[in-house]
Amino acid sequence: MSSQPQLSPAADIPATAGLSAKLSLVTTIAVMTLVSGIFNLLGGVSVLV
Repeated sequence: MSSQPQLSPAADIPATAGLSAKLSLVTTIAVMTLVSGIFNLLGGVSVLV
């Protein structure tokens, strides 16, 4: 038998890969929030006019 411990598949993924995935999700949510706010402002102005 081998004396080296077996690594799980998750251990093959670098630590920065998970961080960049989380950052991309945060960026996506931020962009969607900004776009929603812009549409809401335009909708509010169009109701006033």
